[in-house]
Formats: sequence, structure tokens, C-alpha cells
Amino acid sequence: LSLRYHQLNPNYIYERLKTTKLPYQLKVLLVQCDVNDSSQSLKELALLSIIYELTLLISWNDEESAKYLETYKIMEGKSTESLMDLQQYQSNDFLTK
Repeated sequence: LSLRYHQLNPNYIYERLKTTKLPYQLKVLLVQCDVNDSSQSLKELALLSIIYELTLLISWNDEESAKYLETYKIMEGKSTESLMDLQQYQSNDFLTK
């Protein structure tokens, strides 16, 4: 969700959430912060995320938004054990550089 779009059409996300009532384990709201004054909109979306039990991710540009989506798609269907092993490997790799 683009914050610019949200400011122009504030009811859009509410209508989308009303029509998406499926019992997903993970519900993500990816918000692209593409306006200068974002604090009020982000507060509103943070509250919305709490009420609707969403994970709120904030990105600052198209590339970062795409990376979030790409990463979720890659990790889709993987077991938690394999993800924990990957996380531990990446942490160790980062510390050695």
C-alpha cells in the first residue's frame, strides 16, 4: 500500500480488509512510505495492523518493497527449522565480515 494512495483513498485498505476474511496464519501489510509527512498515516496503519492482527512492514522505495515480497515468496512453504538454520548461518556470516 502506497501512503500517497492511502492519503488519497483512506477507505481503500478498510474495504480490502473487510473482503479478506480468510483465516491466514500470516497477514502482512506492506506499506511504502512515499510521502514527506507520514507520521499520522503510519500511526493509523499501525493501529489498523493491531486490530486486524497484521504484520506491518514499512519500505521506503520500490526496490525495498520488491525485496520484501521476493523474500516472502522464497521462504514460502519452508519449515521453521530450515529458516532458523538459515538465520543462524546469515548471522555468523555477517559477523565475520
